[in-house]
Amino acid sequence: MIPNDAVANLQSLEIGWFRLFSQRLSPACLLDVGAHHGFTLLPFLEAGWRVWAFEPVDENRVRLLERCGPNERLTVRPEAVSDRSGIRSLQLALNHDGSLHEYYHSLEHIGSDPYHRKGPLLQVPVVSLDDLACRGEVPRQVGFLKIDTEGHDLAVLEGASRVECAVVAVEFWCARHPLGKSPSPPSAMIALMARRGYESYLVLHHQGETVNLLRAPFEEENSDAWGNILFFHPSYKALADELGRRAMAA
Repeated sequence: MIPNDAVANLQSLEIGWFRLFSQRLSPACLLDVGAHHGFTLLPFLEAGWRVWAFEPVDENRVRLLERCGPNERLTVRPEAVSDRSGIRSLQLALNHDGSLHEYYHSLEHIGSDPYHRKGPLLQVPVVSLDDLACRGEVPRQVGFLKIDTEGHDLAVLEGASRVECAVVAVEFWCARHPLGKSPSPPSAMIALMARRGYESYLVLHHQGETVNLLRAPFEEENSDAWGNILFFHPSYKALADELGRRAMAA
């Protein structure tokens, strides 16, 4: 959603969070939904975690495995994740030269922006985390659930009511973002997680070149801002408070 140099700056910021989580969260299990090239999961693998990665785009899975290599603690699955299992159409995204884009592939009909154009639809298998947990294919308790599905994050959450997570990360964008109205508005995700007891959260908020860490409550804005929301299980409220204090002191 942003230029490559901004992506690099964001990843540098996030890597510190992931390393901290890999040391502080329990159980040492990661569900990485929309794993892309494995940026998120690598620090957890290095810390000895068990990782399940979901990535429906073949080219991305190849890059992920090239980055992470064979690892008995890593399971890479080809399904997309949603609120129910089945077959869905994945909207692929292209660079302006017609090559496959790294990002933007979505089960949702999201808008275009200056960095990509729409490609063909691809029929892909879709699973819910609840279905997988009921079959014993993923654990019912995990340390970290990371979701980045280009607008489909709310549906993933709706299909994960039986999976208890220490921390859950989702992506959001606001109403004036170039991608248009989000199918996963932050207010809806915050309300859903609050009903499940996750009342503590932090917002990694991007507005132009400015990045801030905001504490709850977060009111959805009529802006082009975007970012990530980190929801903390009640047993990790102290960690959320600690990180919030660090941000205020920085």
